[in-house]
Amino acid sequence: MANLDRSTIPDQLLEVHQAIARGNMDHIFDQIPKVDELHFEPMSKETSKILSGKGTLLDHRLFLGEGDNWSAWAYVRCLNQRTEVAIRVVQNKRNIVTYKATSILDMSRFRLMYPFQALNKNNAQNEQRQLKLLIQYYFLEGRFADRIFSNQNNYLVLLSGLRIVEMCYMDLPGDPNNISHNLLAPYRPRPKQRPFDRSAGSEEPEPMDSQDTPMTGMPTSRTEEAVP
Repeated sequence: MANLDRSTIPDQLLEVHQAIARGNMDHIFDQIPKVDELHFEPMSKETSKILSGKGTLLDHRLFLGEGDNWSAWAYVRCLNQRTEVAIRVVQNKRNIVTYKATSILDMSRFRLMYPFQALNKNNAQNEQRQLKLLIQYYFLEGRFADRIFSNQNNYLVLLSGLRIVEMCYMDLPGDPNNISHNLLAPYRPRPKQRPFDRSAGSEEPEPMDSQDTPMTGMPTSRTEEAVP
C-alpha cells in the first residue's frame, strides 16, 4: 500500500487529535517528534516475504533505535477487525527478537530512541500496548493508512501512553518547567556500508569501528542495557 496524499487529513487522524485535546494533552504534539523527523523506509522483498500473511502489510517500516550491533524496526499489518504491530530487532543482520503486543518478551534490554523508550522500560503488557498504539499513530500521521485504530477505546489507551511519555520527559535532566529543553532528538539509522569494489582500483576501506563517533544528532550512547 503506497502512502496517502498528505495534503488531506484522514477522518480517523482528526478523531485521534480531538480525543487527545479532550484529555487536555494536545500540547504533547509540540513535545514528541514530528512524523517527518522519524525514519520510515520501504521494506525489502525478503522482509515482505517473511512477514507475509493475512490482511494488508504496510509497505514501510519505522526505525525505533539502534545500538552498537542491533537495530529495531516496527511493522504494521491491517486486518479487518484489528491491527497488528511487530517489532523486530536485528543483530548482526540476523533477526533475534520478534515482539508483538500480544506477548511479553524482554524488549526493555534494548534502548530505543525517544519517545518510544518511554514506553519500553518495565516490559509490562499495558505498556507494550501503549507502545504499539504510539507506533500506529505515527503510521497514521505519516499517511501510510487512512484507518489504523480498530476502535475509539484505542485513543484513550494512546492518551494514557502519551501521559507516561510526558512524565518521562519531565524526569530527564533540564528545566522541568520547559520540557522542550529535555527532549532527546530522534536520529536515523547508521548508513549501510557499500560493498568494496575491487575493480575501482582503490584501497580497501578499514572495517567500521562499532565505537566510532556518532553522527550529528545521534545520542552519545547506543547500548543494549536498559536505561532511563
